[in-house]
Formats: sequence, C-alpha cells, structure tokens
Amino acid sequence: MKLQKNKTCKTCGAWKRVYTKFYCRMWKEKFFYCTERETVTDSDFTCEKWKKRVAKADISLRRLGEAEEDVLFLLQAVKKIERQ
Repeated sequence: MKLQKNKTCKTCGAWKRVYTKFYCRMWKEKFFYCTERETVTDSDFTCEKWKKRVAKADISLRRLGEAEEDVLFLLQAVKKIERQ
C-alpha cells in the first residue's frame, strides 16, 4: 500500500517560510507565504493552485571540488592539532 502525501501548503512548491529579522538574529514565524496566491497562509491549508515540490540539488563539479578542498583543509588542521 503506497502512502499518499496530503496536498497541503507545506508540501506545495509555492510554499515559503516567513522569517523575522531583529538586529543580528532571525526567527521562524508560525505562518507561511504562498507565492501563487500572494497571501499569508497556514501550513495545513489547501488550495486549487497546489503543485508538486521539485527537489533541487547542486551537484556540479565546481561544488564537489570546493567540498574536497574543505575536507583536505580540515584533515590538515586536525593533523596540526594532534602534533601539539
């Protein structure tokens, strides 16, 4: 039996979280924004403009190269700490 996801605003591609900034801090709000209807909404709300969310991932060679450089840097830093 395949479970079907509810077609709510939280599973929609047009659903965006609202944040509040105060000086240097950011807080998540309990309400959300629908870019299709251009209104504030609740995460459990449903509408006729619901669309499936598309998962996006950046797996480019440039990004993988940067990750490899970061790992090498961390390995070198750990070796320096172990020597001390």
